[in-house]
Amino acid sequence: MTALPEATAEPEAPDAPPAPAMIPGVVDGTVTTSTDAEGNVSFHIAVGDTPGGAYVEFILTGEHAGRLGSALLGATGRPDVLVPCSVGIRPASGHGAR
Repeated sequence: MTALPEATAEPEAPDAPPAPAMIPGVVDGTVTTSTDAEGNVSFHIAVGDTPGGAYVEFILTGEHAGRLGSALLGATGRPDVLVPCSVGIRPASGHGAR
């Protein structure tokens, strides 16, 4: 009788968190992108469609923008991909820190 080779699973990346749950109460918004001279890509997300609404910005280095692009195109072969970024939040007018 020939021994079967042991099954080998591809190890999970140590930095890959579990996929986040969907967020209830999703609202419409817009995304605007820009790239600076150093290749950093900034995503400005306007929440809602009224002036004075909340904004979220996340910034990726050129390397991490490439990783996000691969994930969006499904080129990673993984269902979830961790992409480091910097995040800024501007609350809607009238909801800032005092």
